[in-house]
Amino acid sequence: MSDFFTPPPQREPEPEHVQPEWIGPPDNEVGVAVPIRAVLARTADVAVAVTDVVAYSTGIELGLVVRLRAFDELADPYGMHYAHVRMGRGELGDEILRFGAEFEDGRRVTNIDAFPQFDPERPPTDPVLVQRGGGGGGKTWDQRMWLWPLPPPGVLALVCEWPRHGIALSRVEVDAAPILEAAAAVEQLWPGGGAGPGSGFVSSRRIG
Repeated sequence: MSDFFTPPPQREPEPEHVQPEWIGPPDNEVGVAVPIRAVLARTADVAVAVTDVVAYSTGIELGLVVRLRAFDELADPYGMHYAHVRMGRGELGDEILRFGAEFEDGRRVTNIDAFPQFDPERPPTDPVLVQRGGGGGGKTWDQRMWLWPLPPPGVLALVCEWPRHGIALSRVEVDAAPILEAAAAVEQLWPGGGAGPGSGFVSSRRIG
């Protein structure tokens, strides 16, 4: 190699960035499945259900599904197209599927709440709901939802509402005990894990 083209100096490796635990499931855990499957709402034309729950040491991931009887090319339950623009203006359209959870102690969070302030040194003081990977269209949608932190002992309420498709406020209560037992059985694969990668929207809400 000539002395005209010289390679750049070698850079020092940068420290690995560790995502805060409230962003998503730990990347050093597999999680433990919890036998929870609940239809949150059902009409003659639409159904909303939680099909699975996976417990981690810091929170739970839920599978939220929507099924329509007839094809609807304009349906956008998870706000993938333009719903978040409207919500940023303080508007909430009937086409948006509202989903949330309420803990035994009264704390609650929904998918339409404002984003929490991101501070790596100070986690949010209120529950956080992260809309992670998923998609769909026409008649079926599947979405992963991350709920942080683990619920306290007692009842965990799962709530939904979807005015566009005639779903009034619906609430299903499940026992948090199996979730907490599964979380206690989670095995760390190696030390020093952070939240795993995932794209989506974050919601957090303060009650009281």
